[in-house]
Amino acid sequence: MGSQQYIRAHAAEFGALDIALEADYGCLASMGLIFNGRTQLGCIITEILKLVSLRGTAGITVQANTYSTDLDQFEDAGVPVLSLYGDDGRYFYFHHTHADTMTAVDSKTLDKCLATWTATAYVLADLSERLPRGFDPF
Repeated sequence: MGSQQYIRAHAAEFGALDIALEADYGCLASMGLIFNGRTQLGCIITEILKLVSLRGTAGITVQANTYSTDLDQFEDAGVPVLSLYGDDGRYFYFHHTHADTMTAVDSKTLDKCLATWTATAYVLADLSERLPRGFDPF
């Protein structure tokens, strides 16, 4: 519901968005990033993850052909999307339950996930050119 509210409130600004980021699958593992966008975006993400993986964070880049309901409206507007690839199979043990708290996450794993997001957001924000919009067909 949060993404739908954001989209309603900021739809006129979509032309200025380079990418939409989300971590809806939590931080139970630090495996890499999932993207949907142009192949060039995947190359950029792969290079970022090479830098991050030097610090103990896995560097898997996955291109998705479908996305979560949190990001599908961004995709519909041509905005590339990026999500943390961090589900180690336990995500739905906790998701939207009373156990869905920070204490369910190992602090070292959380640190690795945050390092991945921090480095990725920093590099993407510092690029001299805009990220390619649209999506490559599957």
